[in-house]
Amino acid sequence: MALTKVRGAGVDFDGQDVILDADGDTKIAAGTDDVITVSTAGTERVRVLSGGGLDLSAGNLVLDNGYGIDFSATANSSGSVTHEILDDYEIGTFTPTFTQGFNSPAFNTQTGRYTKIGNRVFFELQLDKSSGAANTSHVYVGGLPFNSAGDPSGAAYFGYNGGFEGSAMTLRVLTGTNQIALYFYSNGGAVGGNDIDDSAADFIISGFYAAA
Repeated sequence: MALTKVRGAGVDFDGQDVILDADGDTKIAAGTDDVITVSTAGTERVRVLSGGGLDLSAGNLVLDNGYGIDFSATANSSGSVTHEILDDYEIGTFTPTFTQGFNSPAFNTQTGRYTKIGNRVFFELQLDKSSGAANTSHVYVGGLPFNSAGDPSGAAYFGYNGGFEGSAMTLRVLTGTNQIALYFYSNGGAVGGNDIDDSAADFIISGFYAAA
């Protein structure tokens, strides 16, 4: 026998709806065949579909720290799987700088953007130096938003506007730090600030690395 209207303990059963507050605008309803909806303040927020899907019509899915979306039901690779939980996603900015290679550098442009998916950080930055004399120290670009968990990690693209006293350069995100080190591509030697025409040091770097 169907319940038509029952009051008690702050909950009303009204036909196919479960009314959860006094003014009737917070409820669980099953008005559509095989579909359950949850409404608050008179607006539908969640819909459980007949095929098992979940539809959030308003608002975000908020997970507590340490939890994520579990993909353990999916097929695994032939490698050794460590976990299958997507537990972080964020987009933001950071302020890169030269931490070595130049004396007290100042900048025309000093910008950085990143996207973090799980433990993988994708970034792009630009450093256009306006002043700060070069020295012989290994050139480090610091200020990445997270420390690196370790190799393998590195830059996918590197652009440089200015003179360079040597062969092509390559990059490496240093293990356990938030810094990028520059190396000579030909012999793997460290690039010092004195190897660069510091009057026109404009770096554009994009890359990725695993966050600690």
